[in-house]
Amino acid sequence: MKYILNEDDHEPAMRYEGIARYAYDCERFGDPNATADASFFDGEFIPTLTHEGLNAMYGIIDQLIIKEGHSQYKKTELQTVKDSLAIGMEQDNSIELLDYIIVILKDEQ
Repeated sequence: MKYILNEDDHEPAMRYEGIARYAYDCERFGDPNATADASFFDGEFIPTLTHEGLNAMYGIIDQLIIKEGHSQYKKTELQTVKDSLAIGMEQDNSIELLDYIIVILKDEQ
């Protein structure tokens, strides 16, 4: 079973940080672009997804696809999430996708 930091936190920004840190296996701000922190989410996903937020999510998902490469199911689902991202996406949609990423990662397939 995988452990994703903050996966059950009520704050979406904390769930974002947990996914980013899991993807890059790093501490806060320890990823290549220093986006693995809740404060980045607050600035780039609220009220809508910005260009910087989109690029951060692309990087995170690409890293997760590499990390979870043993599972075709996870690779396919993560690519679907990546393809559904768009600049200007409403915050609620971004949160739903973050939560779905956690579901994908926790799946044992």
